Amino acid sequence: MRDRQGSLDTNAGAFNEVNPPPDLDWLYDQTNALLSEGTDTVQAARLAINRHQVSRYHGIAHHLGMIANKLDALESRAS
Repeated sequence: MRDRQGSLDTNAGAFNEVNPPPDLDWLYDQTNALLSEGTDTVQAARLAINRHQVSRYHGIAHHLGMIANKLDALESRAS
């Protein structure tokens, strides 16, 4: 889990260095918000695992799935 969190942090950081053209600001803003939400949710998952908070796993997994779906929809919209 810690490796996945590190990978997501690295990718989100690299994305923040992107300088999109003004007409793609909407895409940048939405993607950045979803990456940030994903990073926060993976952090919550790591903490829940370390604290053995099994009752939180389902909700966190569901939330990660929703973020993934939103990213997929955003990719389709941008293509």
